[in-house]
Amino acid sequence: MSEEQKYNLILASASPRRKELLRRGGFVYEICVSSCEEKTEETVPAKVVEALSAAKAADVYAKMHDKRQNPLILAADTVVAVDGEILGKPVDDMDAYRMLSLLSGKTHEVYTGVTLQWGEDKIHTFHEVTKVTVAELSEEEIRGYVKSGQATDKAGAYGIQTGFATYISGIEGDYNNVVGLPLAAVYHTMKELGLSVERDRRNVAADAETTSERPTRADIRKQIDPQVKQLIGFGLIFGSFLLLALLILVIWIMPGAIHGYQKAFLVLIAICVVVSTYLWISKRMK
Repeated sequence: MSEEQKYNLILASASPRRKELLRRGGFVYEICVSSCEEKTEETVPAKVVEALSAAKAADVYAKMHDKRQNPLILAADTVVAVDGEILGKPVDDMDAYRMLSLLSGKTHEVYTGVTLQWGEDKIHTFHEVTKVTVAELSEEEIRGYVKSGQATDKAGAYGIQTGFATYISGIEGDYNNVVGLPLAAVYHTMKELGLSVERDRRNVAADAETTSERPTRADIRKQIDPQVKQLIGFGLIFGSFLLLALLILVIWIMPGAIHGYQKAFLVLIAICVVVSTYLWISKRMK
């Protein structure tokens, strides 16, 4: 593969967590959700997630290989394992309550299987595991979290990026793996395999170009040429004092209905307003 060749990254998932992780990583991608049945005969957590991610990738590759040039399918599947039981997504609130009760006061493992497929027989599958310790949860805390609605659609009935984070007392491994996608492992695996995809550098923190798509006001001020900034500052300050002079003149020539001390008071207010404006402008132009 030439260095110039790039693959079109396709995420085989509708998970908002995985989409956000890829966006933050600066990956340009499109989405094609797998419609395959998520079932496997495997019973070991690592094998389960690898098998399910591979099935998702194969399903999406079959849909997209003749629709996109150089498609690279990225599929993932996450489960939680505790006390020899594999926990997927809860089927209802009662199931979520059962899962969280199992996790309470224990250390469990979060497995995420990842499959990259860029050809009929060009497939690479791996998994990451992270250990997570949950503090002792009261019945009230469990019911409150389930009632919040944040337990649905998440392996193990919790999201570490949600309010459940307050119950996490320890983590060993990749945090993003618990969220749903071991982003660093995905990036380095693609790099080792020579799979180049389009990147949106504005979203890559390592490039230090920007921390968001919209620059802050501080960033904009830093980009203004110092001389231009000085001219703008002088112009605003001169305008402020010109305004002060005009205000004083208008107040002083007002009809006699306003006594001298009242005019002086109005002049003092005008001076305070303009001086405050001057100080604000000076500070903002630094």
